Amino acid sequence: MVIPFSRLASGTKVLLFGPQALAFNQESFEQLRSTLLGSPDFRWALDAVAELPGYWSMLSKSVSRLQNIPGAELLQNLSYWLSTGKTTQDSFPLPNILLTPLVVITHLTQYSRLLELAKLVSKEPQNLHASFTQNAETAGICTGLLSALAVSSSASQAELQHYGPVAIRLAMLVGAIVDSRDTLTEVQEHSVSLSVAWSSPESGTEVAEILKSFPEAGLLSWQTRPEHLFTDWCNL
Repeated sequence: MVIPFSRLASGTKVLLFGPQALAFNQESFEQLRSTLLGSPDFRWALDAVAELPGYWSMLSKSVSRLQNIPGAELLQNLSYWLSTGKTTQDSFPLPNILLTPLVVITHLTQYSRLLELAKLVSKEPQNLHASFTQNAETAGICTGLLSALAVSSSASQAELQHYGPVAIRLAMLVGAIVDSRDTLTEVQEHSVSLSVAWSSPESGTEVAEILKSFPEAGLLSWQTRPEHLFTDWCNL
């Protein structure tokens, strides 16, 4: 989910793209498919998914650890599901190689719809994306980092249709690496994503000490302000 909100201290607007949607189910998939097929503006996302099997062929040859998962078959299934809508309940929960790109697509379609709503009240609708992002900070939690990078790297909605597929491909790769690691792990660990904010150096020091007890966790920080996000690497 993408959430626009204002930071009370400075009044700065923030576009926050959320973490991996672990509750993504068949209903979620059908809603996303309906959104993608409901507007020609989202054709780029469908094309990006259709191209993933080709990228997988190159990646799996270059990264040997990816050869222990049936990536080509899974990605072809995803393209087929989006084209036909023929999914089954036992296809869910989805492996990360499919789930992570779908989360990024969900973020970017939600952001695009947010722009459409903003156009209804904007006096300068010709490049609302540029004015929207110039006056806001863009941030992401976990998988949302990829979505945030696509949005913040784009100077226009046309460029978003270029960087969006890049984020989708990166999401596929990251998800595949997680799946590959999980196939080699006897105990299936559950990953979590947490965000933490504090208002004093002492509290920040305490958070750092707590994190030392979890060496498997990864820390993402913004040095320019006292908000920090940390997330389990399993979810990235």
